[in-house]
Amino acid sequence: MDLIAYWAYEFVCDEPIEDMLVRLNSAGPWRWSPRDSHWYGDYLNARPVEGVRVRIHQWPESKYTALLQIESGSTAEQSAIDRIMQDLLGRLKARQVVETEPYD
Repeated sequence: MDLIAYWAYEFVCDEPIEDMLVRLNSAGPWRWSPRDSHWYGDYLNARPVEGVRVRIHQWPESKYTALLQIESGSTAEQSAIDRIMQDLLGRLKARQVVETEPYD
């Protein structure tokens, strides 16, 4: 899978990931699903449009990361996806939001 955009944010949020799922799905416009991974544990996943994937992973001490990727061939624009993500982070009352290196 070739990516044309791949970026991430780290943030702090007092809500557990289960409550975050409810809040994100209520806020829209993306539909989030719970997932679990041997490597990352429980996380949230959204595929808002073809070729775009957004994940939120929980780490110890109320820290989270949001990992966003746009695959080659997608018509999505990074600025539009990022604008929605920033709005959703605001709705979660996320704080100490900083851009960080994407990971896999």
